[in-house]
Amino acid sequence: MVLALEVLVAVALIAATAVLAAGRGEAMSQPEPDRPDTGLPEGRPLRSDEVGRLRFPIAVRGYRMEDVDRALDAVAATLARFEAERARPAWLNSGADQPPADPASTGPSSALGGTPEPTA
Repeated sequence: MVLALEVLVAVALIAATAVLAAGRGEAMSQPEPDRPDTGLPEGRPLRSDEVGRLRFPIAVRGYRMEDVDRALDAVAATLARFEAERARPAWLNSGADQPPADPASTGPSSALGGTPEPTA
């Protein structure tokens, strides 16, 4: 009889511990990410000045930092070149020495090979 009472008390203690550990019937919270933020922007393209601030977590097998650094330098240089080209006026990218005399000649219709629409 004493053994049955001891077993019943042990089961009750285990059950109480399980209920307390489970959060008292509340839903479990969402797990927090355990990886550090890499620095990649959300919802917009990466800019060249942000490449140097990117950080990668080191895994058990790791990675060669010099390889990643070399790759990031190449990406930063490419992005900087594209950003510089995009910031320049279109007539400079075409190799012309000066802007066109007629601003309408650089419009969308001339880029498609058509004639510019007359302005009123």
